[in-house]
Amino acid sequence: MMMDTEQKEQIVEQAKGLLIENRHMTEPEAHRYLQMQAMNRRIPKLVIAQSIILRYAVRTS
Repeated sequence: MMMDTEQKEQIVEQAKGLLIENRHMTEPEAHRYLQMQAMNRRIPKLVIAQSIILRYAVRTS
């Protein structure tokens, strides 16, 4: 199933929120963190965001 741009952005925003909450980052820091991780690992920002969501979902369950 393909995601539209809005759905992808919601996932990225959720991941940023988790970084802000759990790593005490500012919104610009969280945004930059996602960008840098995607660039350094050469994978889409969406994949980074999904991995962050999964990481913190496992910790809270």
